Amino acid sequence: MTLEVVNGPTIAEGESLSNAIDVSAGQMVRITMPGEWTNAPLTFQFSTDGVFFNEMYGIDGYAVTIPIVVPGAGVIIPGDIGRAINHIKFRSGTEGDPVPQEKEHGLPLLLLLRLRLLLLRARHRPRRRLSRRASANERTHMDVGCLAFA
Repeated sequence: MTLEVVNGPTIAEGESLSNAIDVSAGQMVRITMPGEWTNAPLTFQFSTDGVFFNEMYGIDGYAVTIPIVVPGAGVIIPGDIGRAINHIKFRSGTEGDPVPQEKEHGLPLLLLLRLRLLLLRARHRPRRRLSRRASANERTHMDVGCLAFA
Protein backbone atom coordinates (compact mmCIF):
# COMPACT_ATOMS: atom_id res chain seq x y z
CA MET A 1 0.00 0.00 0.00
CA THR A 2 1.56 3.29 -1.14
CA LEU A 3 0.30 6.60 0.25
CA GLU A 4 1.02 10.03 -1.21
CA VAL A 5 0.33 13.48 0.25
CA VAL A 6 -1.06 15.97 -2.27
CA ASN A 7 -0.90 19.67 -1.34
CA GLY A 8 -4.03 21.62 -2.13
CA PRO A 9 -6.64 22.47 -3.16
CA THR A 10 -6.89 26.02 -1.79
CA ILE A 11 -9.90 28.04 -0.67
CA ALA A 12 -8.94 31.70 -1.08
CA GLU A 13 -9.63 34.30 1.60
CA GLY A 14 -13.23 35.54 1.29
CA GLU A 15 -14.21 32.60 -0.96
CA SER A 16 -16.13 29.40 -0.25
CA LEU A 17 -15.15 27.15 -3.20
CA SER A 18 -11.63 25.81 -3.75
CA ASN A 19 -9.76 25.40 -6.98
CA ALA A 20 -9.92 21.94 -8.57
CA ILE A 21 -7.35 19.26 -7.90
CA ASP A 22 -6.62 16.09 -9.88
CA VAL A 23 -6.69 13.01 -7.64
CA SER A 24 -7.00 10.44 -10.44
CA ALA A 25 -3.65 8.85 -9.51
CA GLY A 26 -5.20 7.28 -6.44
CA GLN A 27 -8.08 6.91 -4.05
CA MET A 28 -8.62 9.88 -1.74
CA VAL A 29 -8.50 8.48 1.80
CA ARG A 30 -7.98 11.49 4.08
CA ILE A 31 -8.34 15.29 4.20
CA THR A 32 -6.34 17.38 6.68
CA MET A 33 -8.41 20.35 7.83
CA PRO A 34 -6.74 23.74 8.42
CA GLY A 35 -6.23 24.80 12.03
CA GLU A 36 -8.05 28.12 11.55
CA TRP A 37 -11.12 26.87 9.67
CA THR A 38 -14.09 29.29 9.76
CA ASN A 39 -16.96 27.27 11.26
CA ALA A 40 -18.84 25.65 8.36
CA PRO A 41 -19.68 22.18 7.01
CA LEU A 42 -17.67 20.87 4.07
CA THR A 43 -19.31 19.84 0.78
CA PHE A 44 -17.85 18.86 -2.57
CA GLN A 45 -18.02 19.11 -6.35
CA PHE A 46 -16.45 16.43 -8.52
CA SER A 47 -15.62 15.85 -12.16
CA THR A 48 -14.46 13.15 -14.52
CA ASP A 49 -12.61 15.49 -16.89
CA GLY A 50 -11.61 18.42 -14.63
CA VAL A 51 -13.71 20.86 -16.68
CA PHE A 52 -17.38 20.19 -15.92
CA PHE A 53 -18.14 19.74 -12.19
CA ASN A 54 -21.21 18.26 -10.49
CA GLU A 55 -22.40 18.64 -6.93
CA MET A 56 -21.50 15.45 -5.07
CA TYR A 57 -24.57 13.50 -3.93
CA GLY A 58 -24.80 10.05 -2.43
CA ILE A 59 -27.15 7.28 -3.50
CA ASP A 60 -29.51 8.42 -0.71
CA GLY A 61 -30.16 11.68 -2.60
CA TYR A 62 -28.38 13.90 -0.05
CA ALA A 63 -25.27 16.00 -0.66
CA VAL A 64 -22.08 14.34 0.57
CA THR A 65 -21.32 16.51 3.60
CA ILE A 66 -18.92 16.64 6.51
CA PRO A 67 -21.36 18.41 8.84
CA ILE A 68 -19.00 19.18 11.71
CA VAL A 69 -15.48 20.19 10.78
CA VAL A 70 -12.95 20.13 13.61
CA PRO A 71 -10.14 22.58 12.81
CA GLY A 72 -6.78 20.82 12.47
CA ALA A 73 -8.34 17.33 12.35
CA GLY A 74 -7.82 14.60 9.79
CA VAL A 75 -11.02 13.42 8.12
CA ILE A 76 -11.21 9.83 6.84
CA ILE A 77 -12.96 9.46 3.45
CA PRO A 78 -15.12 6.33 3.01
CA GLY A 79 -13.82 4.02 0.26
CA ASP A 80 -16.86 4.22 -2.00
CA ILE A 81 -16.56 8.02 -2.13
CA GLY A 82 -12.76 8.13 -2.44
CA ARG A 83 -12.78 5.73 -5.43
CA ALA A 84 -15.40 7.76 -7.32
CA ILE A 85 -13.30 10.91 -7.71
CA ASN A 86 -10.96 12.03 -10.49
CA HIS A 87 -11.07 15.80 -9.88
CA ILE A 88 -12.53 17.52 -6.82
CA LYS A 89 -13.37 20.96 -5.41
CA PHE A 90 -14.11 21.64 -1.74
CA ARG A 91 -16.81 24.02 -0.53
CA SER A 92 -17.02 25.74 2.82
CA GLY A 93 -20.74 25.50 3.57
CA THR A 94 -23.37 24.01 1.30
CA GLU A 95 -24.53 24.68 -2.25
CA GLY A 96 -27.40 26.80 -0.96
CA ASP A 97 -25.49 28.39 1.94
CA PRO A 98 -21.79 28.85 1.12
CA VAL A 99 -19.61 30.21 3.95
CA PRO A 100 -16.65 32.39 2.91
CA GLN A 101 -13.42 31.55 4.75
CA GLU A 102 -11.77 34.37 6.72
CA LYS A 103 -8.27 33.24 5.68
CA GLU A 104 -6.79 31.35 2.72
CA HIS A 105 -6.60 27.63 3.45
CA GLY A 106 -4.86 24.73 1.75
CA LEU A 107 -6.36 21.28 2.28
CA PRO A 108 -3.68 18.57 2.10
CA LEU A 109 -5.04 15.25 0.85
CA LEU A 110 -3.76 11.72 1.33
CA LEU A 111 -4.09 9.39 -1.66
CA LEU A 112 -3.83 5.62 -1.72
CA LEU A 113 -2.07 5.13 -5.04
CA ARG A 114 -3.78 2.86 -7.52
CA LEU A 115 -1.24 0.05 -7.66
CA ARG A 116 -3.63 -2.04 -9.77
CA LEU A 117 -3.42 0.54 -12.57
CA LEU A 118 0.36 0.46 -12.42
CA LEU A 119 0.34 -3.31 -12.75
CA LEU A 120 -2.11 -3.22 -15.66
CA ARG A 121 0.03 -0.69 -17.49
CA ALA A 122 3.08 -2.86 -16.90
CA ARG A 123 1.34 -5.87 -18.42
CA HIS A 124 0.65 -3.93 -21.61
CA ARG A 125 4.26 -2.85 -22.07
CA PRO A 126 6.01 -4.72 -24.82
CA ARG A 127 8.34 -7.27 -23.26
CA ARG A 128 11.78 -7.84 -24.61
CA ARG A 129 12.50 -11.47 -25.35
CA LEU A 130 15.56 -12.86 -23.69
CA SER A 131 17.73 -15.41 -25.36
CA ARG A 132 18.40 -18.62 -23.54
CA ARG A 133 21.86 -17.25 -22.87
CA ALA A 134 20.55 -14.39 -20.68
CA SER A 135 21.71 -14.75 -17.14
CA ALA A 136 19.30 -15.33 -14.26
CA ASN A 137 20.23 -11.85 -13.01
CA GLU A 138 19.15 -10.25 -16.31
CA ARG A 139 15.82 -12.14 -16.26
CA THR A 140 15.09 -11.07 -12.67
CA HIS A 141 16.01 -7.47 -13.43
CA MET A 142 13.63 -7.35 -16.38
CA ASP A 143 10.73 -8.90 -14.44
CA VAL A 144 11.15 -6.45 -11.57
CA GLY A 145 11.57 -3.56 -14.00
CA CYS A 146 8.32 -4.45 -15.72
CA LEU A 147 6.38 -4.14 -12.46
CA ALA A 148 8.25 -1.12 -11.15
CA PHE A 149 7.49 1.30 -13.95
CA ALA A 150 4.08 2.48 -15.14
